[in-house]
Amino acid sequence: MLNQVLDQADPGSAHPLKLDEHIECLDRYHRIFGAGRDPPPTVDPRKDQLAALKAVSEGPEGRFPYADFAVFGPFQSRRIKSVKLRGCKFGANGELIPLEMLGPHDLETWLECYAVWETAMLMLGLIDMGPFKRYRELIEKYHRFFGPEVWTLLYQTDTRAR
Repeated sequence: MLNQVLDQADPGSAHPLKLDEHIECLDRYHRIFGAGRDPPPTVDPRKDQLAALKAVSEGPEGRFPYADFAVFGPFQSRRIKSVKLRGCKFGANGELIPLEMLGPHDLETWLECYAVWETAMLMLGLIDMGPFKRYRELIEKYHRFFGPEVWTLLYQTDTRAR
């Protein structure tokens, strides 16, 4: 299940989120953003996304949950098969070879996915808002500086760094 919800390369699974765990996540969100203010639909993680992040962070390895934005994001079930990214890679002789891979095809799509991941991580209490904000601003800064033509490289760098 994790390979369909969180990370294509993760063969693991997660138990469904219990009602009290989901309420705890919403309570944490309300403490940050105000009582009665639920996440907007565009950034509201689904229960299976929360369960996957929780399983990875609490698993035997206790690792920081990485989210593969080719499978993790808003309205995931509608977009999972359509998220593709085109770019180039260097071949053995230094020539550029066209490349197509799964992932957000531009900064706007990446920001949508990142917002869901950020909300889920905050709801689970896995990280504070400051590092998320700074990281998002860094990606946006690089995108402004280098331009959309290097998006493929920037996204590959993000997946390795995040």
